[in-house]
Amino acid sequence: MFMLQPYQLIGTTVSTKLYIQLYQRLDTVVAQHEKMKIEAHIAAVRESLDELKDCIAKGIESRQRTIGFHCSAAAVDLLEIFLHQQNFIEPSAHIKHNWFSSTITEAKRLPEFPKKIEFLEILNKIEKNRNLLCYGKPQPAKTAEEAILLFNKLKAELEKLGVVV
Repeated sequence: MFMLQPYQLIGTTVSTKLYIQLYQRLDTVVAQHEKMKIEAHIAAVRESLDELKDCIAKGIESRQRTIGFHCSAAAVDLLEIFLHQQNFIEPSAHIKHNWFSSTITEAKRLPEFPKKIEFLEILNKIEKNRNLLCYGKPQPAKTAEEAILLFNKLKAELEKLGVVV
């Protein structure tokens, strides 16, 4: 009895069979690349979480720049993990933190997804705090605390949607 292999089709030529095999392999490579990209974002979030814990332990008033940077970077990485996992953006797509300095700009650049407006508002506030904390004179501790609280709020909401770091 003659059995067809998964890549074989009745009436196909050798070149068609090769094309199908190559397409299947390419699909596997793309899936592996996307997984590696998500893993890189997860590693970056974990690094930022470690840095934020150190900042809190050492005192947030003396580590404002680090807090501003890592809250912003980790928030963007978390969003990108979510968007990649849900296939809302292409594997090659990148999101930049400065997109969130304006809610109008960010809304146009990103596709529609659950809780988009809520997330954009949080990211916008994180980015404003980032600029205050990273540049210029030292800010009151309240500004650093707000950045951490906003980041934790975004992280909790994304975890409810399946993002795990």
